[in-house]
Amino acid sequence: MLVLPDERREIRGGCCATGVLEAISGVAVRRGERVQIHKTCSIGWAPFPWLRDDVGLLSIETLIELADKAL
Repeated sequence: MLVLPDERREIRGGCCATGVLEAISGVAVRRGERVQIHKTCSIGWAPFPWLRDDVGLLSIETLIELADKAL
């Protein structure tokens, strides 16, 4: 789980997710002399709190479910 400061959270969350995706896909795993495996992954994220003005609107468990569905 990644926790980011609240300021500009939508932009920061998307940029962090993109950075993780690029880092993972940029590294090939060698299997023997002739075989390279390139990896990918999926990332889902949701801001917490969901609404800045209503911190108690959604529980952390509900936000984790939303991030799972965002995959």
